[in-house]
Amino acid sequence: MKKILILHDYKGMLACKFIGSKEEHYDSVLNLEAIKEELVSKGFEVTISEFATLDMSKNYAGYYVLYPSSEEKGLFYKNYISDVVLRLMSDGAVLLPSFQHFQCHHNKSFAEMYRAGLIDEKLKTPKSLCIGRYEELELVKGELTYPVVVKTASGSGSVGVKLAKSADELEAVVKKLMRHTYRNQEYTWLREFGHKPVGFALKKLMKKLKGDKKLAPRDEPYYSNKIVLQDMIPNLSGDYKVLYFHGKYYCLGRKNRDNDFRASGSGKFAFPETVEEISNVLELARCAVKEFNEPMISMDIAENDEGCYLIEFQFLYFGPYTLQYSDWYFTYDEDSKIFIKVNEKSDLEKEYARAVAEYIDTM
Repeated sequence: MKKILILHDYKGMLACKFIGSKEEHYDSVLNLEAIKEELVSKGFEVTISEFATLDMSKNYAGYYVLYPSSEEKGLFYKNYISDVVLRLMSDGAVLLPSFQHFQCHHNKSFAEMYRAGLIDEKLKTPKSLCIGRYEELELVKGELTYPVVVKTASGSGSVGVKLAKSADELEAVVKKLMRHTYRNQEYTWLREFGHKPVGFALKKLMKKLKGDKKLAPRDEPYYSNKIVLQDMIPNLSGDYKVLYFHGKYYCLGRKNRDNDFRASGSGKFAFPETVEEISNVLELARCAVKEFNEPMISMDIAENDEGCYLIEFQFLYFGPYTLQYSDWYFTYDEDSKIFIKVNEKSDLEKEYARAVAEYIDTM
């Protein structure tokens, strides 16, 4: 019997689920017991565990592992999750999604490096450059054409996405997105006085009386962050969110924000009703599905007069709005070589379990 290990975080989160209507809803968590019940009915042995209580003395070779990511500030918990799943992978467990695809989540820098190595050329546009320090901008800015889309490695809903229309503007945007401030370690003597203005003033006065003009600053800024510099695709009025759940494509059209080039987070949504209006989008999504080879994929795809472009992609921990609130989905008929529309409402837990089970059966 094939064994599946479902891991969740301290909040019970494997993946997000929305409760409520299209217009008014709030975040919740997938019903893991419902997913387990579906998978057991399909012949799998299923274990559910929190990360922190997982028995690390056990060998997990042969297990298929479903697991979440994290978007908490600092990505410290995501880093912890990576330790756990790397440990399982070292036993021979099969991660769903794979570790490199886990790394793409909230890490646009790695995602763009990964994209550059894809086989299908249609998936490699728009082109991107990635840097990790402000000083590195000087090394690559000669390769850029303006305007340039600037993105921080982490962020969703268009947070951390800016547009630079000139070299000067690019430098200012990158510097702003890279700026970090940390407490100077040399500043520890302030503990003698307490972290209060009077303590700092007294120490400064003492140094002045002694003729010592050097005073360690309270904070030290520096400019380091993973930044993506991406070609801007012209003449876009929005994009499409495409969710793939093994064989089923759910599609949502998203118009740009008012007076903005960004579509994510705009709230201007519409579900395409026919194959014809999104045929090119679906074809590019199918190309991505064949290359990525995962049970579930989230894709942002844009289209203009020249073609379609895979803007961003994720493999876990993505928003389920497009699946939950669609009254239909699209599927590809291998015999007739065409996409067809299926008028059917989908249940998120059942689709999650179905996609995993069918994917494993094809491995």
